[in-house]
Amino acid sequence: DQRFARLAADKEEEVAKARSEGQEEMRRLEQRLSEAHALEAKNKEEAIKWNKQLLEQATQEGKHLKDERDKATDRMHAAALQVRDLKRAQDRMAQEARASKAQATLQALGGFRKRLVDSRQALRAMRRDQDQMMEEANAAFATVSEEIASYCSFIAPMTFQRPEQLHTERLTQQQLAKGLKHMVAKYRASSEMCRELNVEVQNLKGSMRVMCRVRPLKENEQGDGTILNFREEGVVSVHDKNGPRDFQFDTAFGPRHSQDDVFAEASPLLATVADGFNVSVFAYGPTGSGKTFTMVGDKGSKGRGLTYRVLEALFRIGKERAVVA
Repeated sequence: DQRFARLAADKEEEVAKARSEGQEEMRRLEQRLSEAHALEAKNKEEAIKWNKQLLEQATQEGKHLKDERDKATDRMHAAALQVRDLKRAQDRMAQEARASKAQATLQALGGFRKRLVDSRQALRAMRRDQDQMMEEANAAFATVSEEIASYCSFIAPMTFQRPEQLHTERLTQQQLAKGLKHMVAKYRASSEMCRELNVEVQNLKGSMRVMCRVRPLKENEQGDGTILNFREEGVVSVHDKNGPRDFQFDTAFGPRHSQDDVFAEASPLLATVADGFNVSVFAYGPTGSGKTFTMVGDKGSKGRGLTYRVLEALFRIGKERAVVA
């Protein structure tokens, strides 16, 4: 019994000791729990404070970014307005520049047109003057030729006359010699004057002349709608699918002009050739345009071309000048 009592006392002592240790441990745990709760509350408070600071900072930064965005938007809008104004100003300046350039071009064209009209009128006046001078020279030459023919037909034998056909019995040998000398001198003076006038006339006409001759249309050419119009001297108007166009030449011959008309335009150059100047006449154009017909012609006398007519006229002029050479 004593042993059991001692064991029970020991057990109670151990239980009391364990209970005391457990209570002590409970107090320590409660203290740590209290400290943990306090630390948690402190951390929670600091976290709330920190989050509040971060939220305020984020709010300020967001406000600042919004302000910057608004400012950037305003700047972009202002830049867009400025770009629009610059583009409008550029378009207006371009329009003004085009208008100014067009106005300058129109003024230049107007001045050029006026000069062209004045030059054309002056050229027509020169042509009238040269035609008048040519007529006067031809008249003077015809008068001198008639005088020579009337006074020297019995003095200077022609190549186609026979000696027995001459009538020299009315004058003495001295009178014949004196009359022949006088008329030859007069003829040479008139020839020199005609030569100078012809040179002046040809210089007025120009050292290079371009003449146009239009042949009649063929059957396969009459259906394309092309219209030719000779409006004035030397001007050929062509109306086709490309619109109306004017071409200026020194002389223009239409389908109704003959070989005689072409030779009449070129014949004043024969005196220039006979005076010793070089003259060149050539035809230029595509195949089938009528070059051979103009220069050679056909077998008929009226259809002879420029080559045969010029050679015949040159031999005739040489024969006439050989009489009093």
